[in-house]
Amino acid sequence: MVSRHVPVAVRRELRREVNYSCAYCGTPLVQYHHIVPFHENEHHDPDRMIALCPTCHAEADAGTISREKLYELKNNPAISDLVEHEFYFESKQRMLGLGNVGVKIHDGQEGKSPVLRVDGEALIEVGYVDGVLQFVTNFHSKDGREIAQISNGEWWVSTESAWDMEYKKKTLKLWSSEENLAFAVRYDPETDQVDIVGRFHSNGKRVIVSTDYGVVVPELNFSIRDLAFSIGDGPGAVLDI
Repeated sequence: MVSRHVPVAVRRELRREVNYSCAYCGTPLVQYHHIVPFHENEHHDPDRMIALCPTCHAEADAGTISREKLYELKNNPAISDLVEHEFYFESKQRMLGLGNVGVKIHDGQEGKSPVLRVDGEALIEVGYVDGVLQFVTNFHSKDGREIAQISNGEWWVSTESAWDMEYKKKTLKLWSSEENLAFAVRYDPETDQVDIVGRFHSNGKRVIVSTDYGVVVPELNFSIRDLAFSIGDGPGAVLDI
C-alpha cells in the first residue's frame, strides 16, 4: 500500500518543474495534484503529477482543468522563467522588512533561520534555498493548535480552518477572519526588498507585525520598531520575545 504522503524528492522535482509556483496561475504557494488520481492508481510518479495552488488544485480535482491541459502545463507552466517571476527573486542586498524592523540576511547564509520567535516558538523563518528567498511561517489558533503553515513554497492548512488567499503582482496575502490571523508579503523591485506584515497567535498571545508599529505583543506590553539586525552571523541574531 502506497502512503498518501508525497516524498520530499518528488515534491522538490515538481516545484522546480513549474518554477516554484502554480503551473496554471503562477501563485507562489503550491500543493501536489495527481493527474492520474491516487484512487485510480496509488502512485507518486512525478510524470503523472503537477504542482498547483490550492484553488487550481480544487479545480483540477473537479475536472474543470482537463488532464490534457495539466500535461501541457508541465512543459509550459504559467511562470516560464524563474528570473522573471515577480515574487521569488535573487536579492542582491538580502534585506527583509519585518513590519518596520529591518533584517539583513548574512551573505554566506543558505538555508532558513528564524527571524521572529515568541516563547521559544519560531513564527517566521527565512533563508535562501538554491538562491531563492523562501519562508517558513507557522499559524496557530488562539488555543495554541497549529492550523496552517507556509514552508518551502508549500501551503498546508487544517480542514477545520477557512482561509482566503490573494496573489497579485508582487504581493501575496493570506487571511483567516474566523481566527483573526493574517499574513502578507510584498516584493518591491525598486528597493530589491521583501516586506512582511501579519497577525499571529503564540501561546495565547497576539503578535502583530505592521509597518506603522513594528512588532507588537499586547499581552506582554512589548513593542519594537525602527530597528535593524542580521541573521546568519551569530547564534543570537533573531528577534526573541
